[in-house]
Amino acid sequence: MKKVFVILIALATTMVACNKVADVNDPMDSVKDIVFNMDVKQGDVQDTKAVKTDWENGDKVYVFFKGLVGTNKYAIFTYDGSSWTKNANGIIASDLSGLAEKQLTAVYFPFGTPTFTANGDKYDVTADESYYLCINTTYTSAVVDESLVLSATLNMTVPAGFVQFSMPNTDGKNTFFHETPAYTLTESHLAPVSVTSITPGSAPTQAVESYGNPLTGYFYGDSNSIAYCILFSGILNDEARGIPTTYNFTFVNKKTTTTDYDDVTYYFKNVNATLYQGDGASWRALKFPVISSNRWTVEVPGTVTVGGVQWATFNIGATSPAGYGDYFSWGAVYPQKNNHKNYYTEKDISNDLDIVQDHNVAVQKLGNSWRMPKHADYSLLDKNTHEWVDDYNSTGVSGWLINADDYETTGAQLFLPAPGQRTSTTISSLNSRGFYWSAKWVSDSEAVSFSFMPSIKTISSGNTTRSFGRAVRPVYDPAE
Repeated sequence: MKKVFVILIALATTMVACNKVADVNDPMDSVKDIVFNMDVKQGDVQDTKAVKTDWENGDKVYVFFKGLVGTNKYAIFTYDGSSWTKNANGIIASDLSGLAEKQLTAVYFPFGTPTFTANGDKYDVTADESYYLCINTTYTSAVVDESLVLSATLNMTVPAGFVQFSMPNTDGKNTFFHETPAYTLTESHLAPVSVTSITPGSAPTQAVESYGNPLTGYFYGDSNSIAYCILFSGILNDEARGIPTTYNFTFVNKKTTTTDYDDVTYYFKNVNATLYQGDGASWRALKFPVISSNRWTVEVPGTVTVGGVQWATFNIGATSPAGYGDYFSWGAVYPQKNNHKNYYTEKDISNDLDIVQDHNVAVQKLGNSWRMPKHADYSLLDKNTHEWVDDYNSTGVSGWLINADDYETTGAQLFLPAPGQRTSTTISSLNSRGFYWSAKWVSDSEAVSFSFMPSIKTISSGNTTRSFGRAVRPVYDPAE
């Protein structure tokens, strides 16, 4: 997982003056190796807001020569953290002697290990993601003593229209993501793109998807570092390049296994930015605020009235009544991947959350007309007809189904799924118990939560360790 900026690569032409130099078209029988004498430089220093400023250990640049296509017939330059190792890979000197045009294509992929499969006059490419740097240029070659020396200047540039986005995985105290789910980012001006083939001497062939399709996120950097983040890249449409534009981003933590978080969707709306200023020397990236920032919001639910209280139709972090939503520690406004007490950072809260608004997730994510529920709100749920269901609307989700106040005329119902709870990184009692936070503070270590299960016909309350991860079903109350 690598850099996100423009870098200059130079293959230096200087050789020791006393060496014997011959034209490359001389007999190649005596040539024993191929020499790449490289001088690697950073390109234009720019305000990209990118997360890296130099090459990283393990970076690879792949060099393809026009007229030469075959298994492993490309060079690989690898950075070891301080210098470059130049490997001719499967190329031998005689491969280059008869080439009609001295042109090459150099490509750098930031993530993973791409594969290149020879196919006629091109290579079919399989790469982990879309972003890359490339250059098409000419080179010179000469035989010096018993070496074939190739020289060129490789000014690596970002392809036209590429932009990149990074989302921090930590605010210095809390970690927000883990590597199992598939993270995606969607915006109507952006399209995912993949490199499908490379014909040496020509620009790589791209496959651009539809604008508005989701970009795939990739973890980047040292997992122990505050700079660790998720990166997204894609093509910006022509209408937005270099033009002030209002962007509305949708970020999704996509559930991939039964032990992952539920699908969670966040929105970063009305972002005014000017992206992609022109060619590679003025490419731009956008660094998002951490997920705990109130700039990231969740989908606003509708309401169902039970006992005169307007309850949200789904949990915070969910997008439908059957969604479990996020698991929050009490007083946290963001989900954490670890709800162990050692990672709990809201210890200084010493009042109810309807007073401590900065820690009221309903207010922070949905606005001032929303709040965390109180004891009186939950107690009213028992008054209306309710039942435990094992498969709500054929979703496989269990929970409590409660008739709304106007059920007789509208058929409206409120469904509270049973998301269980998370202690440390483990979710327990999934689909067998529902645990929900209230706004009520108890002590430095406890707050009031509510729970229900199939065998008990009422919702019960109790003091609970505040670090536990539990669901939040907010209440709409614009009068407060």
